[in-house]
Amino acid sequence: MLEKVKTFKGGHAFGTLNGMPKARIRHCGVPMKVVIPLRQGFGDEVKPIVKKGDKVKAGQIIAIDDNSISSPIHASVNGTISDCESKVVCYENNNKCMSENPAAENQNIEISSVTIESDGLADWQNVENYVADVDLATVEGAFKKLYMSGVTALGLSGIPSPHNTSPVEPDKVTNIVINATNSEPFSLPVSAVVKTREKAFITGLNILSFLFPDAEIDIAIDSGQEESIYGLFNALNGKEDFVMKGVYSDGKLPDKLHINPVKPKYPQGNETVLVETLIGVAPGPKGDFSAIEHGVIVLAAQDVLSIYEAVIEGKPLIERIVALGGAGHSVNHCVGVRIGSSLKSVISHRHKAGVESRIILNSIMTGPTLQNLDIPITKSTNSIISLPENKDREFQSFLRPGIDRGSYSKTFLSAIFRKSVRRADTNINGEPRPCISCNYCEYACPVNILPFLISKYVEHDMVEETEGLNIFDCVECGLCSYVCPSKIPILKHIAEGKQKIRIAAAEDAAAEVEAAAEALAAAEAVSATEAETVADTEATAEAVV
Repeated sequence: MLEKVKTFKGGHAFGTLNGMPKARIRHCGVPMKVVIPLRQGFGDEVKPIVKKGDKVKAGQIIAIDDNSISSPIHASVNGTISDCESKVVCYENNNKCMSENPAAENQNIEISSVTIESDGLADWQNVENYVADVDLATVEGAFKKLYMSGVTALGLSGIPSPHNTSPVEPDKVTNIVINATNSEPFSLPVSAVVKTREKAFITGLNILSFLFPDAEIDIAIDSGQEESIYGLFNALNGKEDFVMKGVYSDGKLPDKLHINPVKPKYPQGNETVLVETLIGVAPGPKGDFSAIEHGVIVLAAQDVLSIYEAVIEGKPLIERIVALGGAGHSVNHCVGVRIGSSLKSVISHRHKAGVESRIILNSIMTGPTLQNLDIPITKSTNSIISLPENKDREFQSFLRPGIDRGSYSKTFLSAIFRKSVRRADTNINGEPRPCISCNYCEYACPVNILPFLISKYVEHDMVEETEGLNIFDCVECGLCSYVCPSKIPILKHIAEGKQKIRIAAAEDAAAEVEAAAEALAAAEAVSATEAETVADTEATAEAVV
């Protein structure tokens, strides 16, 4: 069950940054108003089945569409529908670099929404047709609960089910990968999610094994945690106080479960990197890799608990645990928050007084920088990061000890004092300069391409040549720009190169279609002319006769 430590080429371990979220959860309570986007997680936008003035209960389905790849959307609070026609800006499944990549800033999309004025009561209703006795469960019944609870929208590609929730059918799933690593700076601590809920977590794994009996289940954990995790699982395995009735769990771990320690370095949590590290599946352009197309489901630890809650407790997906990371927050813990709550309502009273901060959603490396904090919490929200703005220039900073400064080149004392807390703010510590050919970006790159060379080609408008350098293998993790001592926005150039190639390909395809249409029209005209000529000839011949 316990595998050897695995890793990938490149990457970077950030160490302990100032403002890392603690493994403590504080619940925010019931908001007075929520704005529920009608597209969350994986899937298409769904149609509302409520209207303005309707009374709704928390957990009630307010939008559903059985004819598209989608999952139902629920009211997250009890109250009254006040608006069904407005749109709200959301960031769903973005995987672009934040401020340096213009694509990331423009990836926000307007989604139809439902606004609910809350009555302040905290209760919620069960999933429709929920049966408490799990002895009566069937595969079809469990899938139905997952679908009706909205949990099938979790993961980058959804959870396959018989209810049209993912591009593939359940019987095509060969592997399930659970990302329980903390390689991403300021990410939601796995211990915060699983701590005190180990039994529920293991039961969630058993539910997945029950639904996908032919699939191998791989859990990725940070190396160094093997003894605690493995010991915990063994301690619970088969214990009488853990035995739960029904087919989902007999108190034992799934037979096809593998615990995979991985070196805790970024971007181990990236879907492409994670799947390739654990099971070796990543053919074709890695930047366009989709695990589900190869029969692989990738889920987070929190998603496993949501599966447990839906099937065993009958709880719809109406809230998320969100990490508050970064030194711009006055407190760094995790919060339990109802879906549809605004980011402003979550962080406004937790913001450090007198500190100007940059708010980033979900990932310090790939998440968007937010100007509008009225956007709602969704099924995809995992962390809200607040980095202090720092535009000051530090005189001769390269001569300072730098015990609290992160450095890829290991030129500061932080390279020796590895457990020291490193500061994290928005200062890039220097001005853009010409490339010095240090190759740091190549060493850090997790997919073995030459970022600096691709960047130069794009800058000199030699985009076509970048395809020979595997530009589409780039997973846009942002490490190349982070480690560059010359402060060159390498990822920005790579993203621009990809976009230019895609636009050119689309234009070529359109030109080919147009040319084919013109050729067909010309051929039809020739055929018509030939037909007229034949008809005239036949008419002349008849006249002569």
